[in-house]
Amino acid sequence: MDYQVLHHSPGRLRLHIHRLRHDRAYGQTVENLVLALPIVLGARLNRLAASLVVHYYTPGLAPGHAETLVAKCLDQADITHPLVPTEPFPTPSATAIRDWEAEVEAERPPESDWERLGFPLMSLTLALLAAPGEIPPLVVGIAVLAGAWPWFQRTQTRWATEQSVSVDLLDTLWLGLHTLNGEFIAPALKTSLTSARADLRDHGQEFSPYPSFLLNPEQLLTIERNQEHIELTTVELQLGDRLWIEAGQIIPVDGPIVAGAGMLGLVHQGQTLTTISVAPGQFVYAGSQLLSGQIQVTTTRIGWQTRIGLVTELRQAEPVYDSQLAQAQAQFAHQAVLPTLVLSGCVLAATGNLAPALAPLQLDFGSGIQLSLRTVFLSALIAAAQAGVYIPSAASLECLAHLEVLVVDQRGLALTPLEMRELEHLAAHNGLQLFTITGLADLDSLMALDQTRGIGVITGPGQAFDYSPDWLRIFWGSHTIHPQEPEIVILEPTVRKLHWAITIAHQALARAYQNTTLISLPNLIIVAAGVMTGLSPVVNVLTNNATAFLVEFLPQPPFLPPPARTSLLPLPGPGTVAQNLPEHKKKVKLS
Repeated sequence: MDYQVLHHSPGRLRLHIHRLRHDRAYGQTVENLVLALPIVLGARLNRLAASLVVHYYTPGLAPGHAETLVAKCLDQADITHPLVPTEPFPTPSATAIRDWEAEVEAERPPESDWERLGFPLMSLTLALLAAPGEIPPLVVGIAVLAGAWPWFQRTQTRWATEQSVSVDLLDTLWLGLHTLNGEFIAPALKTSLTSARADLRDHGQEFSPYPSFLLNPEQLLTIERNQEHIELTTVELQLGDRLWIEAGQIIPVDGPIVAGAGMLGLVHQGQTLTTISVAPGQFVYAGSQLLSGQIQVTTTRIGWQTRIGLVTELRQAEPVYDSQLAQAQAQFAHQAVLPTLVLSGCVLAATGNLAPALAPLQLDFGSGIQLSLRTVFLSALIAAAQAGVYIPSAASLECLAHLEVLVVDQRGLALTPLEMRELEHLAAHNGLQLFTITGLADLDSLMALDQTRGIGVITGPGQAFDYSPDWLRIFWGSHTIHPQEPEIVILEPTVRKLHWAITIAHQALARAYQNTTLISLPNLIIVAAGVMTGLSPVVNVLTNNATAFLVEFLPQPPFLPPPARTSLLPLPGPGTVAQNLPEHKKKVKLS
C-alpha cells in the first residue's frame, strides 16, 4: 500500500494513490471497499489526478479512525489486485477492445450527457420535422453532424495517435456522406439508437457496491479461536475461526456448519429466494441470513474470496475481453476496414449511385459481436462462481470449453477411488482423455507430449505447477485466489462441480456463436439488399440495433447443469483408471 494524505479535515479525507492513474480494476475495487464502510457518506475517484476523496460521518469518531479504515481497504485491494506491470490507461485488453464499440464496454470515460444523447435526439427530431416544418437543410445537417461528432473525434484521434484506421472510419464516412447527400433520418436514427444503447448499458452496469457485511469494521462477532472465545470485527476474521451466528444475522463467511441448527434464507441480489433447514456438516455461504436457530460456522473463505465476493468482483472487473474469440473478432474487424472501402468504391464505380455504394459501410464487424461476447461470457463466469467454481476470465472459460486432455496430478491430491472413477466417467462423457501423474516417470512422459493446448491439469492447493504455461491449471480445494493468475479453482472440490463448470463453458461458447450468427446474418442480408436493390438505410439501422439490443439486453437463459443421470456418474467395475479406459485411450498419444 502506497498512499499520501493530501488533505484531512473533519468529515473529508483526500489521498493521493499513484496506482489509480493506470490500474482501473484496482481503483474500482478501492472505491467499492471504501463505499462499503458504514461511516462513509460518499467517495470519488479522480484517476487523472490519482486521488481519492472520502466523505464520512464524524460524530463519535476517534481521530485518525477514518484514515485507518480506508488504509485497511487499500490493503484489501492490494491483496485482490497484486501489483504487476500494466498497460497504459485505458486499455484493459488492448487487442480485443481497440475499436470504440468494444472500448466503451471497458468503462472508458464516456462523452458528456449532451454529446451522448442531447445532440443525437435533437438531430433526430429535426430530421423528422424537416419536411413538414420546412426547416432549412443546413440547420438539420449541422445538427446531424453534431450528433455524430464522437465518431469523427474517435476516428481522428485514432489516426493521429496510431496512424491506422478502425471500424469508426466506416461509420464516420457513412454518417457524413449520407448527411451531405441530404439524407438526414438514417444517420440521426443511428446516432440516437447507438447512444441510447450506450446510456442504457451504463445504467445497467450500476451494480451494488461491495457487500458491506464482508468488510464491516463495526460488526462484532463471537468467535472461537485456539479454544478461546473472543469478540472480533469482520475484518479481523482469519481462516479456521469458528463463529456463532444468531437468528437474524447475515453470514459473513463461507464454511461448513460444525454445531447448531436452524432455518437459513438463501439470498440472491438482495432477495430471499427460498429457505432451507441446515445442520452440522452442511456448507453455508456469505450473504445468507439465519432466520431462526443458532449455528457455528468454520471459516474457510472470507471477504472477497467468498462466493458472493467473487461474483461481485467479476461483475465489476468484467474480465471478458481476453478470449481468443474476442481477439480474433477484433483483429478481423481491423483488417476488414480497407477491403470494405474498396468494395464500396467498386459499387460506386459500377452503379454511379452513392446510395448502394454506402451500404457496405454498415457491415457490422465490431460492435454487436463484441457486445454479445461480453454478455455471454460475463453471465457464464458469474454462473460458474455461483455454482462453486471460480473461473477468472473469458480466456480460462474458453480453455475449459476446448479441453481435450484432463491430467490429474495425484502427488498433491488425496482423491478417493470413488472420485477417480467419477473423473474417468466425466472424461468419457465429455470426450476427454484422462492422464494421471503419480511420480516422476509419469511426469516425464507427460512433458514429452507434443500438444501445447487443450490440456487441463488438476492440482492440489499450494502445489507447484511445473507444466507448460499454456496448460490450464485447475485447483482442487481451498486455495487463495489471485485474480491476475489464469487459475480455475473448484471452491468445494467435487466431480459434480468440475462437470458443471465444463458444461457451463460449452454452453457459453455455443451461445457466443449463436449470438454472433444472430447479429451477422441479418446484417449481411440487409447490406446485400442495400447494394442490389437500394434498400433504405433506415432499415439497415433498425436491423443492426434491434439484433444488438436482443443479444445484449434481453435476459440470458440460465445455464443448465449436466443431466441428472450424468451429474453423478455411475461407477465402473473394479480396477485402475488406466484399466477402465477404452482400449484406444489406454496409451495417451497426442498429435
